[in-house]
Amino acid sequence: MSPQVVTLGEAMLRLSPTDRGRLQEATRLDSHVAGAEANVATALATLGVETAWVSALPENPFGQRVARSLRAAGVDLAHVVWEADARLGLFFIEFGSGSRPTTVWYDRAGSAFSTMTSFDPAAVGDV
Repeated sequence: MSPQVVTLGEAMLRLSPTDRGRLQEATRLDSHVAGAEANVATALATLGVETAWVSALPENPFGQRVARSLRAAGVDLAHVVWEADARLGLFFIEFGSGSRPTTVWYDRAGSAFSTMTSFDPAAVGDV
């Protein structure tokens, strides 16, 4: 069956202190797969909508982590390009507490998606 929704975008790992504290004081970080388009595809697939995600991932454990997470939700990854010498984008978040606001830092330079120059137009088909 062809997907009803196709998303195109970058997935990253979100890293945050396990105790919702400050990054400079953290001894452990929680990691979560994130990225707007991957999140939309995952949410819709969880609701039973046929979805596909178009992107690029590095051929390493971080790329596999993202792929496993999306596949587990039922997202079609047939149009993901695997890059041997790339990296996965990361972002770090300190969740707000009291008067301290939530703060986010991105580390995306050189990610597999940032170097992606094209994708197969068949990925979007008749969607």
